Amino acid sequence: MSQPILNAKITLASAYANGSNWDVVFSMVDAEGLFGGTLVAIGDTIFCDTSGYALGTISRYKILSISAQSFSEVSATVVFDDTGTEPDLSYALGLDGFISQPTPNFDYSIMPSIGIQGLPDKFLVYPENSNWERIDGIGGGGLTGPVGNTGPTGATGVEGSGGVAGVTGPTGNTGATGLDGNQGNPGATGVGGLTGVDGTTGSQ
Repeated sequence: MSQPILNAKITLASAYANGSNWDVVFSMVDAEGLFGGTLVAIGDTIFCDTSGYALGTISRYKILSISAQSFSEVSATVVFDDTGTEPDLSYALGLDGFISQPTPNFDYSIMPSIGIQGLPDKFLVYPENSNWERIDGIGGGGLTGPVGNTGPTGATGVEGSGGVAGVTGPTGNTGATGLDGNQGNPGATGVGGLTGVDGTTGSQ
């Protein structure tokens, strides 16, 4: 049993040019109740009705970043991801479109269930035609192949030669001779000893 893939109707609420990208806000409603805005991820694609800019056109955009998301609304930055001339996305304001998760290898669009989501047939036909263009390489120069394996790590480089020894610096100056110390004062003369008592004369 295959698992359901992100797919829901959106309505573009705002679109402001930001360099080569667009800052957009869109509401999101899945009639089956399976998917909400909190499941939207970078790399998902939105399809907008740009027939107000160029009659009969639908344009595909890829989500580059997400600044805010709730179950029913998403604020994101998107980039034009389609063939032909990029339209002014502000012409799609208030119009329905849809969001889907592309295939991982070749970025093919997943078609919506237009009956369940309440979308006109053109939202089924256009993504299918877009997929055929990608398969056939129209306007894209062929399909991009899968990413190759990482190559082996290169050999460690040879150690560089040692640097040249620096020049010996000059000998420093001899320090100054210190001052002679002061001569000490002579010591005090000691006190003379006492004369001893004469001894007693002996008897005859």
